Amino acid sequence: VGLLQVRQGDGTYVRAQYDPGETLRRIDRAALRDRIEVRLTLEVEAARLAAARRNDSDLREMRCTLDARRDAGMDLSQRIDHDERFHHAVVASARNSALSDLYAYFSRAIRNTIERTEIDLDLPEPTQADHEALLQAIEARDAEAAESAARHLLTPSLTALTSER
Repeated sequence: VGLLQVRQGDGTYVRAQYDPGETLRRIDRAALRDRIEVRLTLEVEAARLAAARRNDSDLREMRCTLDARRDAGMDLSQRIDHDERFHHAVVASARNSALSDLYAYFSRAIRNTIERTEIDLDLPEPTQADHEALLQAIEARDAEAAESAARHLLTPSLTALTSER
């Protein structure tokens, strides 16, 4: 994983202090509030960039996943799958490879936050209308509205978790 460098006849040297696998395990153990804060940071910027950089193909993908989310109805597993795909499509349309890689790296924690907000009755669940507002802002190329809509998706859950402390 790139942590060590072996030099034949010279020895083994530490190249990095962080083990990516251990980092993922620590993220998985982090408080839900912390994971939602990171998700909020990534998704708000992704939405802003997506509004400026998206193309018609991106819009079709976002529309398809959002329609599938709606059509999943009470099938929670399907709704979560399509919700996750929608957010990945938004990030992909930001056209920032570093952001996409970071989001993919964090994807297990993202899925967990989606599951928790869908299942935990004490947390406000982002609605289909909330997701539609995000898509509409991206479609309109309104970066400010996209940023606001992305923030609105997660802020209620974050507020609920912060008030529990």
